[in-house]
Amino acid sequence: MITRGSFSSAVTRQLKALKKNASQNLKEVFGSVFPKCKGAFTQPRTWKRAFVLAEGLLGCVGRSTVTGMIAATGQQFKDWSAAYRLFHGERMNTDALFSVVRKNLADAISADEREIYAHMMIRF
Repeated sequence: MITRGSFSSAVTRQLKALKKNASQNLKEVFGSVFPKCKGAFTQPRTWKRAFVLAEGLLGCVGRSTVTGMIAATGQQFKDWSAAYRLFHGERMNTDALFSVVRKNLADAISADEREIYAHMMIRF
């Protein structure tokens, strides 16, 4: 199972694989990969909400929580219920979402690299 930590690690890994283009940063890589994930969401507004929250995850300071993602995107004074509903029910297909990430990662690495390392954050 892929979690937020491993997702960000996969994007970070892709960034390192794309070091040929030094002007690309993590946000640019994320901005190029996440739009390809639209098919994983039930509605366009759900995708947009997930995109904003995922950007918040990149800029989140401290614990990586939904509240932290909301605050990192400057939405702490808005209604949070829609953000929390995103993670309840079947509003997104995580298998489809992460298959796009895995495909982009596999496409970004060179043929001579045989191993892919990812980091998963586990907090107790």
